[in-house]
Amino acid sequence: MFNDGKDKIVVSRKNSIWMYFSVFDHEDNGTIINFIQNRTGKSIPEILDEFQSSGNTILNQKPQYCLQEKNYEPDRIKKLFSQYTAAKDHIYLNYRGIPNTVISSERFKGCIFKDKYGNAIFPHFKNGEVCGLEIKGGNISVFANGSEKTLWCSNRFEDDKTLAISEAPIDAMSYQILFSLKHVFYVATGGSISGKQMNLIHQILYEYSNLKRVLIITGNNGGGDLIARKIISEINSQNINIKRHSPKDIDTDWNDVLSNS
Repeated sequence: MFNDGKDKIVVSRKNSIWMYFSVFDHEDNGTIINFIQNRTGKSIPEILDEFQSSGNTILNQKPQYCLQEKNYEPDRIKKLFSQYTAAKDHIYLNYRGIPNTVISSERFKGCIFKDKYGNAIFPHFKNGEVCGLEIKGGNISVFANGSEKTLWCSNRFEDDKTLAISEAPIDAMSYQILFSLKHVFYVATGGSISGKQMNLIHQILYEYSNLKRVLIITGNNGGGDLIARKIISEINSQNINIKRHSPKDIDTDWNDVLSNS
């Protein structure tokens, strides 16, 4: 199965369960649940809610095979991360409109890595150690198997006043290019936002009291709306100024705006 030449998967039946694997990425495999999760960043409960609302019959099929959460494998993630190099330039990101001057800027240097295939790697950290690896490239957009999703973060400085929250790191960098903001610390959720990620956002705002403003820069689409509503509902009671700034055109994100500018 092809998707405009950007993906190729092989589908087969195993023990009455349909399975797939990607020809381009050996990490990308599993059931239809994994297929959706790897391409949307949604959690398994979110995916199941969608199946239930649509009346899909997959929920009647052997849940012990298709509904199991991926296990976190911190040692595997650390080993993979040790093989990557910090990016000072990046062909794929250049193609997406992100120049090398931004990749190597004080705000973003050391926050973006690349693998031997030329993919962009956006690490997530937990307690100071890498725990998740978001992989972006021409033919791939997944988390490495064994990842625990927390938040991707730019560099933070003591005089930062604003916490900007995007869905994707590329959108965070695109926003900075478009608006040249100062004193802004960026984080990205890497897809839909979880309760664990909301707790991390609360922790950031508590630990870094200089951050008095939250700027939500998710896309103008359903996923971006869900993230924004969750953040606003949970932070609105705090002494924090909250603003959402999304592209004016429906179904666009800030990298789309940058690419079309």
